[in-house]
Amino acid sequence: MRPGFTHVVIVIGLLALIATAVVPLLEPNRGLRDFTTFVQAGRAYEEDLNPYVLYQEPDPEAGIEPGTPRESGSPNLNPPISIYPFSLMADLDPFAVRDGLSVVSAVIYLAVCAVMLKAYPWQRRPLVLLWLLTVAGFWYTLLLGQIYIPLFALGLAALLLIERGRNLLWAGALIGLVVAIKPNFAIWPLFLLLAGQRNMALTAVAVAAVISAVPLLIEGPEIYSQWLEAARAYPRAAIAPNAAMFGVMTRLGIPDAGYVIAAGLIGAGGFYAWRWRLSAREASAWSVMLTLFVGPLTWVGYTLFMLPFLLARRWGRWEIAVAATMLVPAGLGWPAGEIRLAGIVMLSGLILNDTLRARRVEAEEPSTRPLTAVPEAA
Repeated sequence: MRPGFTHVVIVIGLLALIATAVVPLLEPNRGLRDFTTFVQAGRAYEEDLNPYVLYQEPDPEAGIEPGTPRESGSPNLNPPISIYPFSLMADLDPFAVRDGLSVVSAVIYLAVCAVMLKAYPWQRRPLVLLWLLTVAGFWYTLLLGQIYIPLFALGLAALLLIERGRNLLWAGALIGLVVAIKPNFAIWPLFLLLAGQRNMALTAVAVAAVISAVPLLIEGPEIYSQWLEAARAYPRAAIAPNAAMFGVMTRLGIPDAGYVIAAGLIGAGGFYAWRWRLSAREASAWSVMLTLFVGPLTWVGYTLFMLPFLLARRWGRWEIAVAATMLVPAGLGWPAGEIRLAGIVMLSGLILNDTLRARRVEAEEPSTRPLTAVPEAA
């Protein structure tokens, strides 16, 4: 098959995927989807109710009193600090706020794409830009009214500062913001600390701790008890969009195996981060990819965090395969999660291979060779 023809087929395929992603966004009766949980959490807080429970709409004729919990649905799982911005939306038009968030998210995404293409100039190709605009995590975030794109922008800013080796305390502060918003990224500062990046790691921990302490001081420990109970009882970890290894194990009916594997991988990763004294970028790559792998929830929007690690590479067969997994539409059922998990595993393997290669190069440097080594022939 001629390369020119293949290029045309790929472009047509990418444009078709974009079209299928845009259509649901243009539906006049599009519901609030995930954004509903944010709005209801804010309203519950304003009414002195548990913000981690979904409530039915009051209906005196049907005997439904205010504060009656719903028996189904997915509650807000964001940490307690999220309650305050959500409460600001309680008296606003939720559709207008959702649409505003979508516009802001789209603008931020276009900006971070430009930043990434500037940071990795070998990727400045029209086809790569078109691929970035087709990535499922982007459209998924807009469709559901989620916050993954601003979150990703914080993580990308931290990573780029790390790559440039400057303003590392600011990088730590940005990582702390990411952890405070999504605590499943807590292994990022942990791996940095184990790798010897003490100042950056402690800055991240301090920022996350201060932000997380605000609701504890204002609301008391009950707000954290409510959040943890909602997370423990979350009923949808097994649905197809969850690409985390824990989600796959849950779909297989062996969720406990997910916990065992996660603990083992985090323990092994932390040990080698300490043993090999990973660089800040290596520790960041390891921890972010491990976060996506173990979960427990890795929705499509989280896969945006793979972008800088993928774009930083010269693409070969494996990188193209990873890029393909990131195009799987969010609405696809089984095996969507398994396909995305395969992409996470492949990119993680490439990153691990880079780390092992770097360790071999370090071992072969003259300063680290044994004095009894036989010199090479002239």
